[in-house]
Amino acid sequence: MRLSIFCAVGLLSSLCVPSVQACGHCVEDKIAAVYDFAVVKQAQALHQHVAFVAIDGALTTDARTHRAMIDIVRAAKGVDRASVRVSLELAAISFVYDPKRASFASIHRSIERQVSRTGLRISEIKILDGSGPEQKSANR
Repeated sequence: MRLSIFCAVGLLSSLCVPSVQACGHCVEDKIAAVYDFAVVKQAQALHQHVAFVAIDGALTTDARTHRAMIDIVRAAKGVDRASVRVSLELAAISFVYDPKRASFASIHRSIERQVSRTGLRISEIKILDGSGPEQKSANR
């Protein structure tokens, strides 16, 4: 009898649980928001790296902020200007860079200097170095 009650309670509670949805804050969600297959493939062909970074802080999600973030990243020495992707909704940025021209660390410092003026910070999520299908993180 007790077993039947426990089973019934378990079944009822499982029916009341809402379905799981993407939270928008997971690393995979941030990467997916700024991932561009064509850009990644071209970067691999040219032996370049693709960086994914998170924007940390109170972020205004309007057109002006979007344009400002794109301009800041494009201005960093070594960034492929056409490759910059920004998602303010998920607070993520991606860009391609040539590690022979500039290190990720120097690009990160340049971008960080500019975004810190607005009270924001950026942090590395992942670097695709083109080493294979598993896309190992690059040495910086």
